Amino acid sequence: MTKEYYVDYVKKNFKGKTLKILLNQIENFYMLSDEKLKTRRFVAGEKVKLLPNMYMHGFSNDRDIFDFYAQNGLINKDYLNDFGLSRYHVSYVASLWHIKKSIQLGDYIKLYSGITVEYVIRKDDKDKKFYELVPYKQLDNYVEKMRKVNNWKWKAESTMEIRFMPSLAKDDNQIAFIINGTDKKVQNYIKNDLHDYSLPFDVVKEFYNFKSKEEEQDFKNNRLNGKRARIAYILFGIPRSMIEGVLVGRKFEKNKKVLKHIKQQLPSCYICNLDGEVIVGNK
Repeated sequence: MTKEYYVDYVKKNFKGKTLKILLNQIENFYMLSDEKLKTRRFVAGEKVKLLPNMYMHGFSNDRDIFDFYAQNGLINKDYLNDFGLSRYHVSYVASLWHIKKSIQLGDYIKLYSGITVEYVIRKDDKDKKFYELVPYKQLDNYVEKMRKVNNWKWKAESTMEIRFMPSLAKDDNQIAFIINGTDKKVQNYIKNDLHDYSLPFDVVKEFYNFKSKEEEQDFKNNRLNGKRARIAYILFGIPRSMIEGVLVGRKFEKNKKVLKHIKQQLPSCYICNLDGEVIVGNK
């Protein structure tokens, strides 16, 4: 699809302040797509470190989807399918995992390949919930740790990342983008994130399908207190120039044909495995 298509689409489906922001976002998207942005260079065997304001996005193993994103950038499919808020919790945005602190890619993968634990501490007949991520293969250690916590109950489930990203825990997903948002040129662009307090809340509501008044108020409180989720929802999409590298799962790591195809589509990108190690460099 062309820039003109997306401009025409948002003009038909949005208005007022939201339309103005989206039109500006689309303009900047295409401007940044042709910019040479800050990215890093690696050789095979090097370990990758993720930095604050980097992002990751995992999707299915469909080569056609990968090719579309590699050629056009990461644009939300809602602009093509017109599902909007009638189908999804959040619409018309790029859903990303937001890196907020420096961390080795391998350590980050171990962390989200584990489980999310919710536990409750009861005090004065009131329950307070806490959440923690337990890294891959560390559940036994966590159980020992919880013996020292006066908890009322706790439960665990797979992390949200496992459902979309290549992981050590399952082989369903085999590919993800490593996105670099550290360049000064993209700072105004990435601020158009539903979790960023600078974005007006009446605009946020155009993209976020709140299920209840309580959910809406909780979202507003978290933004006000600076408690942003580990997810970023950036309006419209991510320019292809921000894609720095590609993460692959164990199956794709062993498939030379797939690796060759990835490199052909994104020649300036490196390719990493689940150990956080570069297997195809970009120097």
